[in-house]
Amino acid sequence: MDTCKATFPPETLHIHQCKNCNRYLNQNGQWIPILFDTPEFVDFCVCCLGHGFDTSNIQIERANMIYSSSTSHSFSISLSFYENNNHIQKVVWFQIDDQICDLCNLYLSSQQIQQWTATIKIEAYSNRTRPLQWLKETIEKECTAIKAAIYSHFEKDSLLYQFNSKSTAFRVVSFIKRTIAVKIEETNDRIMKENGEFDFNLTYAISLPGIWLDDLVAVPEQLFTSLNKGGDQLCICSDISENIILIDPSTGAQAEIPAEEYWKEPFSAVKMRSSMRPFNVVDVTTFGPKCGRLQMCDLTLIPSSYSVNNKINKIHHNHNFNKVIMSNNDNNIYVKSHLGADLRPGDFCLGYDLRECNFDDIDVNPPEAIIVRKVDGSQIDRNYIMLEYLMDGVDEEVIQESLTPPVEAPIQEGNLDLNLQKLVI
Repeated sequence: MDTCKATFPPETLHIHQCKNCNRYLNQNGQWIPILFDTPEFVDFCVCCLGHGFDTSNIQIERANMIYSSSTSHSFSISLSFYENNNHIQKVVWFQIDDQICDLCNLYLSSQQIQQWTATIKIEAYSNRTRPLQWLKETIEKECTAIKAAIYSHFEKDSLLYQFNSKSTAFRVVSFIKRTIAVKIEETNDRIMKENGEFDFNLTYAISLPGIWLDDLVAVPEQLFTSLNKGGDQLCICSDISENIILIDPSTGAQAEIPAEEYWKEPFSAVKMRSSMRPFNVVDVTTFGPKCGRLQMCDLTLIPSSYSVNNKINKIHHNHNFNKVIMSNNDNNIYVKSHLGADLRPGDFCLGYDLRECNFDDIDVNPPEAIIVRKVDGSQIDRNYIMLEYLMDGVDEEVIQESLTPPVEAPIQEGNLDLNLQKLVI
């Protein structure tokens, strides 16, 4: 172990991992097998902190791993300890350095060498291309270990990486695991060589979840009961990382589902965000306490005249969707929402129109609509947000082309009551 400062704890610490067998070198010079991102690994790192220091006056209270770096070669641990009855909190950075242990060095230097390769296969769920595109961009941007890939291939519904090192592939898999709630299956295949020996290929099959940001989901009854949150089974997916965060729009309650719990009984979206439509807010009445950014409210809505289910090229034939007549409308919708702190009369929002939806598989009484998010900004920004969210899977180049408006004909306003017109985009 190499430290950078002589005071406890050091600001940075280097730990060594055998890139062939994935074992770590402890302070006694022994190579021990430990899985990364486990409580045992944190204990190992804490033990490394005391190597070469006088820790007789130090009592460690708590140590938690955090990911300030978002890379697979470095990480940090938040350390809380007492030194001479003084409570101290510090963050220690750890750098993982590749090395070959003595046993692997002897084995690899022999005449008969068994070569290891590793393959990572990432499969999209059904036709959900957006999660796979996002994960690919995140890996290439934040995971430094991906630079060691000897081969990569991207298709619409799958992503493939190949490595000639097990440890490097393991680091990429660990990065993916803490980035998104995935299911990982590991297999070993033997490959026959001409001399009768075998090479080995380690394969990680990674499955992406069937839900994504802003999807409408119906939580299975057994999982819904275990969450003990009350409210409705119909929820909005507000965030996906290593855990899945759901919001009940009827009560504002939030629930966190670990990846392990989700994959015990995986479920998909009952409505993807590509089926959302725009609404105009007529009236907002808040009630109850405000919890963070969530504020319950009663909303009066009017469906926008702009239909997001139209093909993109139809936008060029109807670029006057930015004006909506909010007159006496029998099509008003009255719903509860958790966005009372964000929405105001005249605002523009996106949500799911459930007036004609049938939920035969679940025992729920759905509201007329569920509002997901407010849309604001300039006209171009609003156009982009609508297309980016609602045309799931469409390339960004196509979206940008759709934002170029054609030459518009003059709008015939007639005898419209201008006081009832609301500019929503």
